[in-house]
Amino acid sequence: MGKTSQMLLGIMAAGLAFAIILAFSGIGMPKEEEAVEKEPVTLEQVEARVQNACISCHGADLTGAGGPSLHNLGLDHDEIVDILVNGISPMMPGGLAKGMEDEVADYLLTLE
Repeated sequence: MGKTSQMLLGIMAAGLAFAIILAFSGIGMPKEEEAVEKEPVTLEQVEARVQNACISCHGADLTGAGGPSLHNLGLDHDEIVDILVNGISPMMPGGLAKGMEDEVADYLLTLE
């Protein structure tokens, strides 16, 4: 094997070793989002979000207007969260409770 071939093999081996080190070290990889502990949401904040996002279609007391009543929905928490996130086509847009979906769902489940 000639000197050039040995040098080329050495460079390739070094490159391979470097690639393996990078792969296992995570260097150059996007970092996973760090879990951010969110502040507790108050009842007043939930009620304000519901008033801002829901009453125009569901009425001031949420018993229905253009949209159906939000009292006694007959849905579980996860179903309500899914609707809040994704909406119901074509009338109910998703994202109206962004960041408060769990709290709004819990609130709606208290309405009788």
